[in-house]
Amino acid sequence: MKKAAPWLRVLFLALFFFLLRQGFLLLWLAVYLLSLAFPLLYGKRLYCMLACPMNTLMLWVSGLKAKSGAKNRPTPGWLSGGKFAWASLALTVAVFIVSRKVVGKDFPMMLVWLAVAAVLTFFWHPDVFHDKVCPFGVPQGCLARVSALSEEGREKARNYQGFTASVLGGGPGAPAEGKPGKGG
Repeated sequence: MKKAAPWLRVLFLALFFFLLRQGFLLLWLAVYLLSLAFPLLYGKRLYCMLACPMNTLMLWVSGLKAKSGAKNRPTPGWLSGGKFAWASLALTVAVFIVSRKVVGKDFPMMLVWLAVAAVLTFFWHPDVFHDKVCPFGVPQGCLARVSALSEEGREKARNYQGFTASVLGGGPGAPAEGKPGKGG
């Protein structure tokens, strides 16, 4: 799976931009909603790991940041507590509903989150966005904690050690300076 993961990420990113270009971003939402079955059943956040365009972009930004020698800043204090990700989920749902019902047009909120993810990753460890900001990771993480078919998946989700270690399998030492700490 590790050898196939980069290719799968690129394929999903291409699919995301294809659907966006064709005006079918609601199909991407369907992909995301279908992906919620994996954490619910097996405790694995496959969408976050392989399909999420933000994660793919953030991996690229992290590589560029490493090549430039830039260091991760400490996590901003206003992001502590984990409530911001819930607020960003509420904001995303509200924008979706308002843009559809009031304006009559879908606002591409995912593009806003792509930009936010890239900017935050340039300054902080990617786990800051994944664990403290990302609205799409909130349902994934919550469902993984109650995994129906995998005790191991439930246990791993309950002992969450940050996105890099827990989802990408980077190990407990993977996030260097600027590590956001436990979140989820």
